[in-house]
Amino acid sequence: MPRWLKKAELTILTLGSSVLIAACYGAQYVGQRLVHLLDGRVSDPKGAGVQGIQVCVTTPSEGAERACAPSDATGRFELQGDYQFAQSLRSGGYHLEAADVDGAANGAFATTTTDVPAGAPQSPVNLQLTPAHP
Repeated sequence: MPRWLKKAELTILTLGSSVLIAACYGAQYVGQRLVHLLDGRVSDPKGAGVQGIQVCVTTPSEGAERACAPSDATGRFELQGDYQFAQSLRSGGYHLEAADVDGAANGAFATTTTDVPAGAPQSPVNLQLTPAHP
């Protein structure tokens, strides 16, 4: 058998085994789609929506998962994640954080955090921000 044929055979076997390993271990992630986790609105003390606030939800469990989304011009946000994350939020409660990530562009606000217990209503979540101290 020519040497080039042996190299080609080895290359094909190596690539084939790599594809097989990826298919076996990566299959759980293929086809997963994002689902709605939470939505709501962030507002200033006067009730006006605030843009540029990063809202994140974290599960309190050992393998904590996290999803974040920015607020839009009306202060609205929507968090998405996979189905298992959505189930863990419903059954185990969650930690919610709203942080001003654009600085003073839309007003400067202090980071707001809250813990939501299991079984509490999930959406909409309305967060009122407090101005940051200079």
